[in-house]
Amino acid sequence: MAVTKKRANKTKTAKKSAVADEVQFVSEKGPQRPYVSRKVSPKSVETTQSQKIQVALLMAIGLFVRLWRISDPASVVFDESVVGNSINAYLNHRFTLDLDPPAIKLLYTWLLNLFGYTDHTFDFINGASYTNASGQLIFPYLSMRGFSAVLSVCLVLFTYRAARASGVRHSISLFGGFMLVFENSITVQSRFIFLDAPLLFFIGFAVSMVKTGQIYTLFGKKWLSCLFLAGISLGYVISSRSVGIFTLLWALAIAAKEVWFTFGDLRVKTCKALKLGFSKLLAFLAIPFIVYVFFFFVHLNLLTEKGPSYGKLTPEFERGLVNNHLGHVVEDISYGSTVMFRHYSSGKYLHSYNATYRNGHQQVTLVDDYEDAGNLWFIEQKVKATQGELMEKLEPLNNRRQFRLFHNSTSKYLRIDPDSKPPLSEQDYNREVTTFGNDTWTGDDFLNFEVRIVPEYCKTEGAEGDLRAINSVFQLYNPKKNCYLLGTGKKLPQDWGFGQTEVICIETPILKKSLWFIDHNEHPLFNESSPIVELNKLNFWEKFVEVNEAMIKGIRENKFDHKFRSKPSDWIFARKGIPYYVASNRTIYLLGNVVIYYLVAFCVFAFALWEVGRFLTWNPHKTYRFSEPIYDYEFHGLDFFLGYLLNLVPFLFADQTLFLFHYLPALYFGILLVCQTFEFIVAKRASVGYAFLALWAVAILVVFIRFSPIIYGIEWTREECESVLFSPSWDDACLAFKK
Repeated sequence: MAVTKKRANKTKTAKKSAVADEVQFVSEKGPQRPYVSRKVSPKSVETTQSQKIQVALLMAIGLFVRLWRISDPASVVFDESVVGNSINAYLNHRFTLDLDPPAIKLLYTWLLNLFGYTDHTFDFINGASYTNASGQLIFPYLSMRGFSAVLSVCLVLFTYRAARASGVRHSISLFGGFMLVFENSITVQSRFIFLDAPLLFFIGFAVSMVKTGQIYTLFGKKWLSCLFLAGISLGYVISSRSVGIFTLLWALAIAAKEVWFTFGDLRVKTCKALKLGFSKLLAFLAIPFIVYVFFFFVHLNLLTEKGPSYGKLTPEFERGLVNNHLGHVVEDISYGSTVMFRHYSSGKYLHSYNATYRNGHQQVTLVDDYEDAGNLWFIEQKVKATQGELMEKLEPLNNRRQFRLFHNSTSKYLRIDPDSKPPLSEQDYNREVTTFGNDTWTGDDFLNFEVRIVPEYCKTEGAEGDLRAINSVFQLYNPKKNCYLLGTGKKLPQDWGFGQTEVICIETPILKKSLWFIDHNEHPLFNESSPIVELNKLNFWEKFVEVNEAMIKGIRENKFDHKFRSKPSDWIFARKGIPYYVASNRTIYLLGNVVIYYLVAFCVFAFALWEVGRFLTWNPHKTYRFSEPIYDYEFHGLDFFLGYLLNLVPFLFADQTLFLFHYLPALYFGILLVCQTFEFIVAKRASVGYAFLALWAVAILVVFIRFSPIIYGIEWTREECESVLFSPSWDDACLAFKK
């Protein structure tokens, strides 16, 4: 009996010793007050053979969960069309401009080349089949979806390692990986050719390297390796999606916090703390920027021909693309010229076509497509003359001269309607822009426009007096109504305006939105000796800046109606999803695992309350002593709490069209905070913590299994579907099923 008790005491002592080896913070006695000192604890990420097998087994389960029925449906699903069209653009070298940086799309393109895909003609339209009539593959979609799925499985390993590096024990770290495996929305999102699984892969790798670096000796080999890999992975994060910038900001915030703690550690010299700050800054800014620039270098060197985004660039950029239209643009604008007016702010073309506003007047809009004949306008004199007369001579159009614009394809004149308001911008001081009349009509004063050149925007001195193609930037002023032509940026409804941009006439415009220039100029008397516009050739850095400015502008203007758009408040509690695929009695529906979503929300809220309570009760004149679990919970929990907020809060203020998948980076940080929370509970009350852990694990698995038909597109009935619904906002998830 005595021997047994002695052995038990030895075992208990050994456990305490093991725990002590993993302690990351110790309280030291300072000259005036105790201070927290960081203790290197690399043993926290050491794993036994048994633990490695358990992690590998969990990853194998994750691989099965991701790959099962991945071939179904064999058609383009939701945003696969967006990624696919970008891939086609790379393979065909046709310039395209997206809202996200190019890294992931370039990786997909490289993968296709690896698999020997040479037919670049597949049209990525939602619902288009990846197989032909005989069942043969047209596009290797299985390899592409499989790539996304495998990257998602690797996220399990990164989550486990990040949690272990944060002082979380093996079993709870394994639970973090378990949550990722059976999280419905991450599972669905990783089974298609989307950007999200690769993005989460890079975020997970970055987080694991940042956190692992905290447990090694400063400036040691392993610490430097983690720092370098963290910088590389952060570069991939910001090069993958525009939202990746929030993870980079998180890494910088964590670095600032770590440097602050290092300054507070009296055992560490000030010069070493400064060196730490400089190293972090270099790794988390310089290295990611180099990676980011590299991907854009590849991007710009591949996209060398005119493509889908051709009209969104400046003339100087367009001139550098193969098959551009700017190689022989005559500089002088004359009465009798047929021209295209391009909006300076948006790059779109003044356009009209055979469609009407709701009041029956013909529409005048802005469009992207340069090659549309509806963009051509014939410049007439204020006094009516025949087109034949105007084409027999060249009469330059000068600043402050008046003219009329005849629309070639509809045979009507551009006109400011004196009695009608614009379709969207209906304020009293705004006027509708329309077309009216025919080629024999003598017209009225509402047809007359005056060119008002704006010198500060002109590119050459000669373009400030005479109207010159490309180099002159000007306003189109209507003297009769005392208003200026302006592109509002608002999109007309799809059902009657086809999503084209509104054009109005306004008395006091925002200058930049009322500016125009001409980039197409033709006249029968122009010949080889006519002076043409000389455009500067852009270098790489100029192209890099322009493409990024256009990308940021596109993000700001990313506002459109969508039935399944959602708000951040919907994401947190999984109130709304997205039907990706709908067929008879089958659907694939993006929806979060409600157990995980609510658990994350609870842990985030609990941590916020904890920190608020600590702040309210903090007394700078009192010495506090905290246990190791509290130090770990506060230090590491704050890291994940900040990651969650930085990836969620910006969307609360974003005036954009948002979807549930925008929440996934924040959800990932939330899952890590859940691990940290359970570690705190288990460290305090092991039996209670493990009991809760088991209950949550069972609940997560049950919800995943119950909702599996809408994860994998399995046949289901309306009754079975409705039996699992407890949120009225999920009603559309069951519409595909027959009663």
